[in-house]
Amino acid sequence: MNEDFSADYKTEIEERVNEILIKSRIIKKFPFECFSLIDEIGKEIAIKLLPFSWIEEHGQKAENVVSSKDAEAVEQCGRYIIFYNQDMPSPRLAFSVAHEIGHIVLGHDIERITEYRKKNDSRFNQLYERSEIEANYFAACLLMPEAVINRLKSLGCCITKEFLQGSFGVSEAAAEIRVKTLRRNSYRYVSYWNKDKSLDSAVLLKFSDFIKKTAPRRKTYDEEYRYEEKMQEERNRWLAEGY
Repeated sequence: MNEDFSADYKTEIEERVNEILIKSRIIKKFPFECFSLIDEIGKEIAIKLLPFSWIEEHGQKAENVVSSKDAEAVEQCGRYIIFYNQDMPSPRLAFSVAHEIGHIVLGHDIERITEYRKKNDSRFNQLYERSEIEANYFAACLLMPEAVINRLKSLGCCITKEFLQGSFGVSEAAAEIRVKTLRRNSYRYVSYWNKDKSLDSAVLLKFSDFIKKTAPRRKTYDEEYRYEEKMQEERNRWLAEGY
């Protein structure tokens, strides 16, 4: 991450992702179906998902419409289409679609980025690079939530790229980068750790079944009792607040 991508802004992205994870009716375990998530988000934001083959079927070459070989969001008047390469392996496709969702949810100015690219504008590189870093981080947090990973680690899981691939269904490249960002995050500013962690707690509550199935050992009775008691308190509070 470059130095402009601050710890505080990383936290904002994580919180936005956590809100999606908590409220989603689609995401119940990992890996989940990104295409279905598009349908769910599409109830609030106008998004369509179309394969590159659709472009070819309508008389154009995909490379003349999009610049990416994997997936790309196109914006017009506040409406979005995510074009994707239907021939990609499923793990790579999931990350690519999650990445494009990130551009949209984080409010990146996709129209301006596209305009700058077409005009070879000198401002393109800076705007594009920052938006790519943010969208990559969004996708990683969505597909491999840090709160869940930290909980699994506390229960004895060794967080390697192989573990992330097997547990979260991501590609080797995505898993390798996630391991590196998790290491960087462990050295964050103290201010991060003083923030309200209730969203993390709600994520842990929602995915408690996934955690139990993935963890290498069962908790002792006392650990289980304390954990369930804490989760019940969180459940009561979130229900009272309308989640």
